Amino acid sequence: MSGRPSLKSVLAWLILVAAFLGCGGRGAKEGPGAVARMNDDKISAHDLLENGHFAEVVGILTPWAEEKVPDPQVYSMLAKAQWKLGNYDDAIANYEAAVRLDYSNTYAHLELAQILVEIGRTGRALTEFDLAIRTGERDPLPHYNYGLALYGMKRREEALEQWRMAYALDSRDPRYAEAVGIGLTGKDDEAALEYFEEADSLGADEAGFHDNFGLLLQRLGRYGQAEAEFEKAVSREPGNALYRRNLAILYMASGQSSLAVPLWEALLGENKESPVYRIYLARAFFDAGRFDSAIDVLEDWAQKVGAIPPASGTPGAEGEAPPIDEAFDVLAMSYRGKKDTVRAVSYIRRALALKPRSVAYLINYGVILAEGGNIPEAKAQWEKALEIDPGNTTASKNLSAYSR
Repeated sequence: MSGRPSLKSVLAWLILVAAFLGCGGRGAKEGPGAVARMNDDKISAHDLLENGHFAEVVGILTPWAEEKVPDPQVYSMLAKAQWKLGNYDDAIANYEAAVRLDYSNTYAHLELAQILVEIGRTGRALTEFDLAIRTGERDPLPHYNYGLALYGMKRREEALEQWRMAYALDSRDPRYAEAVGIGLTGKDDEAALEYFEEADSLGADEAGFHDNFGLLLQRLGRYGQAEAEFEKAVSREPGNALYRRNLAILYMASGQSSLAVPLWEALLGENKESPVYRIYLARAFFDAGRFDSAIDVLEDWAQKVGAIPPASGTPGAEGEAPPIDEAFDVLAMSYRGKKDTVRAVSYIRRALALKPRSVAYLINYGVILAEGGNIPEAKAQWEKALEIDPGNTTASKNLSAYSR
């Protein structure tokens, strides 16, 4: 699924509101009035947390924490606000204070585990997840979030196990059905589909859900349904580049490259340094038969980047060297479309110089040579492709067609 899953971890602070009212501090310096003020501050802090006013929460609760009041909710809420502000050390210290006061505080263990995952302390994070599960008894949320962490660590079988537990505890929550679907994707796509459909029927409607559902449907070849799901994802979060990218790729996979063009143009306009968006846009133009447009998008850029030695290549959008060989391939096939065999050959050779064992490039080279009348050399390229990939049907068909 897309890189990182999109499921959101929702922490049930509302459950704690009732506890705030009867859980006042009992420090030596505190009388009934101080307890009442602290409870009022906790209720205000809860509302501010719900609305994302984290700095205000820190301002309200820090004085109580500095007085070392024996109230775990003060430290838990303060830690949550500090976590969201990126103050990880303070957040961890306050979560630890909360669990020292109440070791059975499931949500303090759970949130502490999540912050530890974020900063890469996965060993201790897994311990905290285990504690959250033990103290939470039949609460599905710790299993769900534990699964998210395990999935992010690529421990997918274990993640699926946790998500199945969450679903078994609450089969009416669409998040848990979706999670099982994600865990099954690539393992049993048809079973995954059943869980996604169930999540849909239960009311799942976040952009991330529709994106994940679309990816599964695309894997299953259900392009029409996948398109509808990706479009829902984009409509709910139009500024999310990943969802627009996935929709554009779907358009191209389903033979609708002309619809992909404006999406790639917009994405490239937002990130002009992205070689991935540039090459996808050129491919969309090529697929739509707009060869000049593909060349215009790529040629100057490819000439410039292609002149840089690979070891010092300009990093791409994902922090890797740009896939310049792909750019040369698109240019080669675009010039082939314009019947310019000389330039087509020049570019496909440059692509093969970078990736000499690319079956796709060898097949394209053979096609360009054959159309230029050089049949023996074309057949030699297809034979090389079959040496690398003996089951390649395109190379076999081409070779057979020119061997009669």
